[in-house]
Amino acid sequence: MVFVGAYSSKVFDFWKGVKENLQKPLFFRSFNFFGSSEALIMLSVGLPKLIRGLHLTGNTSNNVGYAVTPVTVAELPGLNTFGISMARIDFAPMGINPPHTHPRATETPTVIEGTILVGFVTSNPENRLITKVLVKGDVFVFPEGLSHFQKNLGNGYALALGALSSQNPGVITIANDVFGSNPDIAADILAKAFQTDINVVYQIQSKF
Repeated sequence: MVFVGAYSSKVFDFWKGVKENLQKPLFFRSFNFFGSSEALIMLSVGLPKLIRGLHLTGNTSNNVGYAVTPVTVAELPGLNTFGISMARIDFAPMGINPPHTHPRATETPTVIEGTILVGFVTSNPENRLITKVLVKGDVFVFPEGLSHFQKNLGNGYALALGALSSQNPGVITIANDVFGSNPDIAADILAKAFQTDINVVYQIQSKF
């Protein structure tokens, strides 16, 4: 017998965690319960409904000049079964949030400070690039699963808050996924896919 279940909306007022015998099979298990028994034990004391510190600026001193502070079910277990999460995105001057996707969520970023270029690319075969320049108070939408990016256009700090339609939206950064996989994708495959010299691929892979 195969049992398949899903929830697109709330199935409980809130998920209280697992307090009974942890060895007993669970009929209903949310995705984040497929881990170790230690994770279940941690959740058995009840799920936090509060997280602090989102006002703190993330560390943007990296090669691309951004920092993401996620608030998903991993950081705030009380989100379990609610189907929502959020993230704080900090940008250094001219910093970018590189092209990436959320395989399980639509995202609506709101600009809190600064001027930010946002964009996403539609699916094959059109691969149309849609961009917009956002200022403080503007809200945009990145459709679920589509590659998207953000860039701080200013010479000062910028901040956005992203709301996501999943408690576990996931993130796939395109460059890391293609050039930083473990193990590496064969360089000849990438060279042919990107129509470039294989040594260029080796050079890019060395950065990830």
